[in-house]
Amino acid sequence: MVGKLKIKFQYIEGIFRFSGIWIDSLVPRQK
Repeated sequence: MVGKLKIKFQYIEGIFRFSGIWIDSLVPRQK
């Protein structure tokens, strides 16, 4: 049960990291 939860958390964390990189590349920084 705890192992499944840890795998799920790593999966969600990976998605957030990937989507963050995708958003950074998609939206040009205007600073």
